[in-house]
Amino acid sequence: MRLLFKIIPIIAVIKLLFLVLLLGFKGGDAEMPKAAYAESAKAAEKVQKIEKKGEQKKDEKVEKMAAPVFPSQPDAGAKESELLAAIEKRQKELDKREENIKAQEERLKTLRSDVEARINELNKIKAEAEKTLKAIEAINKEEFAHIIKIYEAMPAEEAATRLSKLDNEMAVKILSNMKGKTAGKILSVVEPAKAAELTQGLGKVKKGK
Repeated sequence: MRLLFKIIPIIAVIKLLFLVLLLGFKGGDAEMPKAAYAESAKAAEKVQKIEKKGEQKKDEKVEKMAAPVFPSQPDAGAKESELLAAIEKRQKELDKREENIKAQEERLKTLRSDVEARINELNKIKAEAEKTLKAIEAINKEEFAHIIKIYEAMPAEEAATRLSKLDNEMAVKILSNMKGKTAGKILSVVEPAKAAELTQGLGKVKKGK
């Protein structure tokens, strides 16, 4: 294509020169060669413009061919920086969460230790309380046994008078722990209505046993 643009002006110039010579020989008119030369100059100028335009198009074509085949890609460095920043941010969040979990675990351990210590303390108190209750029960039994002996040693009339002043539950409890013969003697001198109530209570105690 470039060779063709170079040949075209040469041919045009040759044709114009030939025309000038031909007109000069035929007419001998001096104005005609001038007009021919002017026309030749215009033609040469047009040819040069065409040649320049062709060169420009060729350069544009070369630039297009030299342009990268693949479309422009975003900055890889910027994307990598964003990715690293996101990873770093996520890692910080995970580290903070792990610290919170560890702190909670430590608090739970402390709380568990406090609860266990409190349970141990309560167990000790419970054991001491049970021991004390057993001792009280033993004392009460001993004292109650002593009370029963006192009532058994009393004359039946006196024992009946005292038992009549007690509530039925306590009177039945005393009579139920006496010897049967002694309890019978006391009941025989108790007021009939009271004696009936106590006898009924003694029957329930025996059924319960």
